[in-house]
Amino acid sequence: MVKRQKVSIVKYQDNRENIKKALEMSGCLDKIAKLNPSDKVLIKPNLVIWDNVYPFPKFGVITTAVIVEEMTKILVEAGLKNISIAEGVVDLSSYTRYRNSIANRYKDKPEFDNSHFITTPVKSNGNL
Repeated sequence: MVKRQKVSIVKYQDNRENIKKALEMSGCLDKIAKLNPSDKVLIKPNLVIWDNVYPFPKFGVITTAVIVEEMTKILVEAGLKNISIAEGVVDLSSYTRYRNSIANRYKDKPEFDNSHFITTPVKSNGNL
């Protein structure tokens, strides 16, 4: 049986409280509070850099760099130290997209487009 996950939709109004509200409504804020500072956290935002090539609406379809940065700040405020931001894009490497963006401000900048992959077994409870 597939376990259903809670999701939330909150109108973003240029402040971190909107993101915290979405995390709280989905139950994620409590989960973040239970993490250990050494736990690994991966943020997979989904196309965070705007371009004029694709006919996307300006807001509401993609995750902007501001949202990713605010999420990162929430995790840092919760005491987490091992945070990675991972992205892969169709037309340019992630490194090119992020080079002048928020990932430059943080130490861990994985490049998943050109990396080798390893197989990791998943336990039956869904944890790595």
